[in-house]
Amino acid sequence: MRVMVGGRHFSVAGAPSVSMTLAIDGSVVASWNVEPAPGGLNFLRFIDLPSGLPAGDGLYAHLTIQGHADPPSEPTPPVAIRQFDIQAADTLVYGFGDGWHEEEYETATGRRWRWSSGRSVLRVAPPQAIELVLHGESPLKYFDSPPTVRITAAGTVVGELHPDREFTWRVVVSADAVQRADGTIVLETDRIYVPSKAEGTSDTRRLGLRIFDTTVHPVAPTDRP
Repeated sequence: MRVMVGGRHFSVAGAPSVSMTLAIDGSVVASWNVEPAPGGLNFLRFIDLPSGLPAGDGLYAHLTIQGHADPPSEPTPPVAIRQFDIQAADTLVYGFGDGWHEEEYETATGRRWRWSSGRSVLRVAPPQAIELVLHGESPLKYFDSPPTVRITAAGTVVGELHPDREFTWRVVVSADAVQRADGTIVLETDRIYVPSKAEGTSDTRRLGLRIFDTTVHPVAPTDRP
């Protein structure tokens, strides 16, 4: 089995790091540290359980994720768990890594979105052929010309787009490319929007593309173009 867990350290640089542990039925199966950074720092972990879930009482396992300051004498900074999944080892799992901003939500419409930055990482496991589908807003709402947007795997460009309207972009990445990239797929754009500079707000994020939906599908050999 495989567990995917992602979240964010919200404290500023200089705050203590947070030591995280993931336990199943009281047995710790993984631990890691999350460091602070200006504006917060995302983390994303894939945790393999080659023997499956430990034997325990009852029909269900009890999974807990805990965090405490490192060193423990310091108050624990705020850390949020934003992504979670658990699947059989051969089932595709993906998550948002470095460079993605927090998911946002509009109450009136129910619409959700997530901003990329100049370089945003998607991680998939296990490495295999995939189809990546991105549905995004027109960049011309923020820029006077279309950006150059690339998807790369292990430094190789596997897709390029110059979006000038709302778009749905489908890119197939071969099993060889995903394996060479160790499951790391990168979305890059050469145009960046900073609300604090453009609008005079306090929002200093570096925004690339406003993505309404991201899906990753496994590609069977007969599905490949």
